[in-house]
Amino acid sequence: MHFTPGLGTRTFSSLSQFNIRSISHGASSHSLCFLVKSIDANKVINLLHKNFIENELPAAEVRL
Repeated sequence: MHFTPGLGTRTFSSLSQFNIRSISHGASSHSLCFLVKSIDANKVINLLHKNFIENELPAAEVRL
């Protein structure tokens, strides 16, 4: 997230309909965890997959 401007905005904007109870950015720059109600878990996973895997950022926008 540190090297990709707008990634946090894109992530949390796409999840605005859900109550995110906790956010954790792990030691790895590839790790972002958040806590949602279990009833919403599959919806959140599917939405993130749609927004970040199916509509993948162009390589020029992704920096590791």
